[in-house]
This record gives sequence, C-alpha cells and structure tokens, in this order.
Amino acid sequence: MRYRALSVVILLLLSGCEMATFKSKFDYSQKSWSVPTMARLKSDLKGNIDSSLLGDYLAVRIAEDERHLVISLPAPNLFQNWEREIPELPGAKIKAIIKQDEKSFLELYYPLYLLITDFSKWKSSKLPSGHPIPGISNGQAPSVSFDIDKEHKATIFFNKGVVGVLLNVPYDPLLAMTIPIKNKLGNIYTIPKEGSELGAILLVLNLPQNIMKALEGE
Repeated sequence: MRYRALSVVILLLLSGCEMATFKSKFDYSQKSWSVPTMARLKSDLKGNIDSSLLGDYLAVRIAEDERHLVISLPAPNLFQNWEREIPELPGAKIKAIIKQDEKSFLELYYPLYLLITDFSKWKSSKLPSGHPIPGISNGQAPSVSFDIDKEHKATIFFNKGVVGVLLNVPYDPLLAMTIPIKNKLGNIYTIPKEGSELGAILLVLNLPQNIMKALEGE
C-alpha cells in the first residue's frame, strides 16, 4: 500500500510537466527489495569498462545502502572531494571523489526508484550542441544540468529504465568513440569539441527487461 501511495504521488508530481514540480520531498526509502532480488540486482547492475582512453574501472554498481545506482565517470578536472544533492530528483546526489592513486571521478548516486518512474510527460532535450543523445531512444530525454566549476558542466539525462551522465572534460577527445560497459548495460561515448561546446564524455545506461522486472516486481 505504501508503494502504491508513493506511485500516486509521483504521478501527481509529473503531471505538472515542469521541472520545478518534482522538487517536493517524499520518503523514497519506502521502496525496498527482498534479499534474493537485491543480490541479483547487485550482480546484474555491475559493469566495468576497459579503455585505453578512460582506463579500466567499475563504472556502474549498486551503492552500499542498496537504494542507489552509482554511475562513475573519470573527471580529471576535479581536485577535491565534495558532495551535492540534486533537488530536482529527490534522493539523488553527485559526488567528486579523489582516490588514493589521485585519480578523480564524478559519481552520480541515482535512486533506484527513479529507474521505474515514468518521466514521459517531462520536457525532453538533446545534447547541449543540439545533436541527438546517443544510446537514447529518439535522441532526447528529460535532463538536469549543473556547474562542476567555472568552465565545466555536467548534465543528467533520465527516463524510465534510462539514465545518462554527460560531463565536460578539459581536453578534446578528438574522435567520437563508443566504449561498451560490460554486462551489456550501455555505453560510454566520447564527444569531440565542437564550436564553443567543450569536449565531453557521456555514459548512457539502458536497463534490460529482466532488470526492470526485478525493480518493479516488489
């Protein structure tokens, strides 16, 4: 019953179609999954990449709190740890992580309940350059953007079963490349600099049907 009530609240919030309407807070922690289901999700929602450009690292995982999906991107322009909430997406937050080997990453903590939320009534957008978003149906999706520093931005694209993170980088990738995420969860795309738009890397996840059924089934 609690989850049904939560679903009604989400639908009411989405009916306004404006980004600001989703700022209302509610207890997203009401949704939980059984031990066997969570064990399966932890296995299925775990993906490494192995790239000469970006390195070999764990790009996707379930957080220790078992309520967030963590999406990680190399971010060479980050020099200290910080954390911010994303008010448009209750429960979501972004972290800058400097690891012991001094490699830096931008990590999105994306609530699992948002992966089964329908955002189809929200206004969709393409990449800042105006090009379609690779790896996303129709090349566009609802989005939230924010500054990383004075020169660089990050954008989160999201829809039911889909989440992507676009990060400006302080170098030009030069070539448009597609780097697969293991476990067939999605891809990382490199986006060359174009005009006034900085180069970027984009991670897009498209969850397969078996994972969506596990998320929705309880």
